[in-house]
Amino acid sequence: MNVIKCYFKCLILGSFMLPKTILSNDLEHAKTDTSASAASYSVNDYQNNIDQLEISAGPHNVALIEPLLSLGIMHNENQQYFHAEESLKRALHIHRINTGLHDLSQLPILDLIISNNINQQNWKATNKNYHLYHWLHRRSYEETDPRMLAVIDKLIAWHLLGTNLEAGPHPGEHFIKLLDLNERALKIVENFEQKDELELAKRLYKLALIHYYIAIAVQRGEPVGTYLVQKFNPIQKGESYETTSEKIVRKRFRVSRKLVHRIASLYDYNASAAPGSDAIALVYLADWDLLFNRNTNANREYQLAYDKLIVSGFSREKVNGFFQQPTLLPKSEFNPELMIQHISDSSQANGTSGNANELDTVGTEIEFVGWSTALPGVKFPAAEINTIVSPNTERFSFVSFDVLKDGLTDKIRIRKDKSDNSLPRHATYNAIWSAQFRPRLLDGQAVNVSGMSTKFYLPSLENKK
Repeated sequence: MNVIKCYFKCLILGSFMLPKTILSNDLEHAKTDTSASAASYSVNDYQNNIDQLEISAGPHNVALIEPLLSLGIMHNENQQYFHAEESLKRALHIHRINTGLHDLSQLPILDLIISNNINQQNWKATNKNYHLYHWLHRRSYEETDPRMLAVIDKLIAWHLLGTNLEAGPHPGEHFIKLLDLNERALKIVENFEQKDELELAKRLYKLALIHYYIAIAVQRGEPVGTYLVQKFNPIQKGESYETTSEKIVRKRFRVSRKLVHRIASLYDYNASAAPGSDAIALVYLADWDLLFNRNTNANREYQLAYDKLIVSGFSREKVNGFFQQPTLLPKSEFNPELMIQHISDSSQANGTSGNANELDTVGTEIEFVGWSTALPGVKFPAAEINTIVSPNTERFSFVSFDVLKDGLTDKIRIRKDKSDNSLPRHATYNAIWSAQFRPRLLDGQAVNVSGMSTKFYLPSLENKK
């Protein structure tokens, strides 16, 4: 399945159009109908047009860009990715000759080349072209220019995907890049002329997530962990991997907790924030302590968050309802308005029936996106990954399990299913067993929950080899 086909078209048909100085009315017409089956032009027609233009106008004339792009799109839709790359790279070359090496109007063509790289599963070229994309922006904007944020987010999405690939740069190198990119994004937001607390909180949380992922990878000691240990704190003579890795994990916890604590501080005295936002920020802090086995801290913070919500004017029934279902951790996005959202969702769901322990209602399925074998059960920002490759979520298993007071799972049961859509039982069991949940809270105290049941997804990336 060509997962980039629609995206590939949209780059031409949507907001990534080349400037009018490059695109003429002829291409404006051609790009509205580029599929091989419906186009009035065939591959041979475009190739003949290109040959004639070369003879009449020369090999570097801007008029060649239009048919080369159309030909590249047609080859891509026919899954002839090698030929698509040839046409698109030549279009980029001609564009750069005519407009300059650093001109940003070449970016839509580069977007198409990156998409084609992904379809080819050419991860080395994908990595190179994403960083070319970033380099071009750096030539035009200062490092702290807010316009760099969208570019950095594009690279973050790529490197998140890159940790899941078996080819290309070492997965550990993607972690290093993710740390650097998220630190740069945070610096940009901190330098905004007008303070944006919500954006700042989101950036702090994203950076904290990367520290958590690094800690988990190091702690589990697989090849990516060994790579990261050598990068952050090489093993000294007389020390074991376990000793060194524990030092790194503790440091990652301290750094990430400071980031999450800063989020909580942002909302402590913010009168303009949504009601209960300070308490929700404290819930995230408790989540963080739970992720690193600081259960006493987590329990104290959950109780404090619960009390703050009551003081904020929410009824005990509403607050207990908010904490009724265990929640998969870590959350991929910081959302300070969770309580408001919960009340809105509950009011729309009034009148529905079913077991209170059921998790298979709309929007609450537990969806695990596997990061690598070193990180089973970790849910990372799937929304960012979807900007590059969509996870295939058609495969699932029906599972049930208990969630204990410490957020760990117990008594995992997987329904037997011989259909092609069912997940491997071993992978499913390991992912659930290694998962961490925010437990159910009753009056602020964690309680065990038995018989949680859901459709369990463990998507595989369609472009992963």
